[in-house]
Formats: sequence, C-alpha cells, structure tokens
Amino acid sequence: LRGSVNLRRSVNLRRSVNLRRSVNLRRSVTLRRSVTLRRSVKLGRSLKLGRSLKLRRSLKLRKSQNLKKTQNLRGSRTLRKR
Repeated sequence: LRGSVNLRRSVNLRRSVNLRRSVNLRRSVTLRRSVTLRRSVKLGRSLKLGRSLKLRRSLKLRKSQNLKKTQNLRGSRTLRKR
C-alpha cells in the first residue's frame, strides 16, 4: 500500500514539473513573438500580410526547434537560458 502511494506522488510530481516546463516554454514563445513584432514594425515592415506570413513561418520553425530542445535536454535550466 505504502509503495503505491509513493508511486502516485512521484507521478504527480513529474506531471507538475512537465506542466511548469510547458508553461515556461509557452511564455517564452509569446515574449519572443512580441519582440519580433516590435522589431518588424521598427524596420518599417508595416505591411500586415508580409509580417504575419513571416512571423508564422518563423514561429513554426521555432516551435519545432523548441520541441527538439525539450526532447534533447531534459534540464529546464538550460532551456530557460536559451
């Protein structure tokens, strides 16, 4: 009985860690997105269509890169640094 309790606890812990990690990732992506938007505005790329296309493309790339990162390094600190 005691063992099953410990098992459940470890599973819950892992889940909470994973949740926190995914939230952090999402937050960093949104932050980066706002930065890229601001940059593109500064560069005078005020054409809505071009900007959204470019952003969408870069975000798609970034998403796959982020996935790769999470699969490669299971250390949340190294992830946060990048």
